[in-house]
Amino acid sequence: MHKTITYLSWIALMLAIVAWGGVVYGSLWLRDEAKVRGASVQSAEQKTAQAAYASRLKSLARETETDRANLETLSRSEIVSIANAIEAAGRSIGVAAKVNAAIPAGNPKDIPGGAPLNSVAFIVQGEGSFSGVVQLVRVLEKFPGFSRVEQFEFERAQSIEGAKQPWRTTIRLRIYTTADIAS
Repeated sequence: MHKTITYLSWIALMLAIVAWGGVVYGSLWLRDEAKVRGASVQSAEQKTAQAAYASRLKSLARETETDRANLETLSRSEIVSIANAIEAAGRSIGVAAKVNAAIPAGNPKDIPGGAPLNSVAFIVQGEGSFSGVVQLVRVLEKFPGFSRVEQFEFERAQSIEGAKQPWRTTIRLRIYTTADIAS
């Protein structure tokens, strides 16, 4: 009988160990399932939020489409017309003038009772005779509207547009305008 009790004790101990192993395995499995479900819920919420954001953005773009187009036309036409006037001034005095860049310069200044005053820096390159490029600088110094020549350089260089006179000037012209400037 003593052997029977020993065997029963060992069997009970083994069953207890197996039962505890099952409990540990079950709790680990439940924890992993909770992580998987949490990740899938979070992923679904993130996709829903992204879809809602995209929908709001498309709606906003549709609502402001005409306003954005009008603003774009206004700002481009003003800057383009200024650039065309600069190049026409060069042609009128016999100098090949080209606007290489128009860069928004500085922050807009608020004007009481009016639109903000923006400044644009135009980089103008001109080529021709020495007297022609000097005259181009003089013309741009007296350019209509609020403007000023900030910097200019003269150099004797190879022809860039087939001109026979090898004088070149680079001018930085700042123009102040009330047109909206897109950065």
